[in-house]
Amino acid sequence: MSDVQKNNIFAHVMIEPKYKQIKPSDVYISTLQDADNGSYNVYAAMEWIEIRPTGNEFVDMFAKHVHKYKNRTAKQHAQLMGIEKRLHTPAIIALTGMGPHEWVREYLRMASCELLRKTKLSISDVAKIVGFNAVSPFSQFFYRCQKCLPYEWRHNTGYHFSKHRS
Repeated sequence: MSDVQKNNIFAHVMIEPKYKQIKPSDVYISTLQDADNGSYNVYAAMEWIEIRPTGNEFVDMFAKHVHKYKNRTAKQHAQLMGIEKRLHTPAIIALTGMGPHEWVREYLRMASCELLRKTKLSISDVAKIVGFNAVSPFSQFFYRCQKCLPYEWRHNTGYHFSKHRS
């Protein structure tokens, strides 16, 4: 099959989707409990977040890679999946209605919000868990997604450490 034929197929799927587009909220499952019901450490926290199978093997594989490798570029996720980026990106768009970067960002936003709301992990630890090597880029990412900084979001969601200290 030529590249032109592949692009035509992807364009047709994007114009007239025959299947439900799969969003991060369709695959994201969490078993995190509130922090006062259990304590979490940096290494175990993401084990409490799981992937719900969608029935679409490609999206399920992409979701598992996002969960495992976190904050990577679309090109890196494509390479990790063994797929050329020029085929990976149109497929993700066709199946999810979102670009790979947007899909990853939304998945990491959901995980970040939950970790901030339900655990006592520091913002630095949450940043590491979702794939950022420092607080500053994580805070910038979080602000772009939530329109507030991580500590503000944590405070505004009603979780206050002083209420939960023994």
